[in-house]
Amino acid sequence: MVIAFLQRNPNSFRSEIAEGTGLKAATLQNQIDHLLEWGVIESDIPTDKRGRGRASRYSADSERISLLLDALREYLLGADQLDK
Repeated sequence: MVIAFLQRNPNSFRSEIAEGTGLKAATLQNQIDHLLEWGVIESDIPTDKRGRGRASRYSADSERISLLLDALREYLLGADQLDK
């Protein structure tokens, strides 16, 4: 839900993501942390600068999402099945 929201609404604040997805704050923060770790979303504030009075804006990284989806497709279907 977070990725889909950010694809449609890039540069969103956490409050906007929460409102748009209906996720509670703790659940959303957990999701954001994982998605940042995987490189699927990006923040406009570097990790070491967050939490110092500035709210981050988040965006989906479409290139990284495509790369991960291709890897998953290859893993599930096998490389020889991708061209069919």
